[in-house]
Amino acid sequence: EHEILHAKNYLENILESTQTVIMVIDADMRIRTVNTACESLCTLRKEEILSASFFDVFPFAAPSDRAMFERTLQACLEGEVRHVTEYPVRCRGEIRSLNIILSPLRIHGAITSIILSANDVTEETRLKEKIRQYAQELEALVAERTRELKGEKEKLNALVQSIGSGMAIFDAGRRLVWANRVFKDWLPAGHEG
Repeated sequence: EHEILHAKNYLENILESTQTVIMVIDADMRIRTVNTACESLCTLRKEEILSASFFDVFPFAAPSDRAMFERTLQACLEGEVRHVTEYPVRCRGEIRSLNIILSPLRIHGAITSIILSANDVTEETRLKEKIRQYAQELEALVAERTRELKGEKEKLNALVQSIGSGMAIFDAGRRLVWANRVFKDWLPAGHEG
């Protein structure tokens, strides 16, 4: 009995020490186990969360999400593991992003409950959004600079073509790569490269 109590305390300490939100939801959608990290998410004390309906305490981003979570939880009770990535929740007046994993809890081979584990990925989500914004800005800058360079190239080509002297560029194998109009006029027919 002492070993069982020691193992129980050990597991409870692990559960309480993690920053991951952990919640066990039974088949009736009542919350049976939570860790302290759950208090921050639900903005309630553990005692208020325990035995409450999942749908009464989970901070859904939108009322329509309730139906999605009902389907997801039902799928877990049927043996599926489900992931909800970068799910937005309002927590203490701030929008946070969670990666949520919902897994069936099997006891003696039978699915009795669902384990919800959630990690706050707000900073990673914000960084991804900043990177996406920077990429869009960079793409716009590159497009603008490309337009500018094309315009400058057109001006340069017009200038070079109007020069009265012949100009040409040859590669390392002495093949003609480019020539202005005057130089091309000097070439015999069929040798314009």
